[in-house]
Amino acid sequence: MKTKPHHLICFLLTVGLGLLISEGAHVVKSAVRSYFSTTNNTEIPQQALVSQQQDEVDVYRTVIQKYATERASILAVKSVAGASEFFTIESNRDGLTAAQFFEQVNRYLPVTKETTDNYLLQNETPSELNLDFLGFQYKLVSEQEVEKFFHDGGEGWRGFYQKYPHASGLITLSRIGFNRDHTEAFVYDTYSCGGLCGEGNYVVLTKIGSVWWIQDTACIWES
Repeated sequence: MKTKPHHLICFLLTVGLGLLISEGAHVVKSAVRSYFSTTNNTEIPQQALVSQQQDEVDVYRTVIQKYATERASILAVKSVAGASEFFTIESNRDGLTAAQFFEQVNRYLPVTKETTDNYLLQNETPSELNLDFLGFQYKLVSEQEVEKFFHDGGEGWRGFYQKYPHASGLITLSRIGFNRDHTEAFVYDTYSCGGLCGEGNYVVLTKIGSVWWIQDTACIWES
């Protein structure tokens, strides 16, 4: 399950992880929203909507599958996708704007600005996960249940494994950023299995034919 950290990108990302709550992020997100919105407010065709939903399921399946192991009969997945974990890892001590931060991401990872712009836009609001059939057993854990386990007064990992004894840990996911053609995807995931057991990664995926493949993974943190 261990990933090979990209030392340079880990350094760059770690020092700037709080940037998305900086004032500059508001300006960038406004521009991104304008870029990805239609000018005539026409509705998205039903076929295109279904295709996007299928791409989301397929991307999540590909990302989650890397955590499926022989010893894990069930993967526990937080039921809400969002970037709250990403926002709160560190404060924005370098004062970077979102644009400056993702210039570095685009420079060191094989992902386009179009895709990371859409990633920022999508993660302005959380969304319930609709994973459908993944090809392996999983259990969606509600945000309220996660809060109950790991906040003040909760039983932490002891309580989690009492409730889910066959789970290998807990996976959380951001929403997915896509390019316009839906041939490239960008997502942030975390996998935690104890107090000093876990990792967080940026994942870049490419669609070849109808199949999504992981093109690159960058370690953000590991414990």
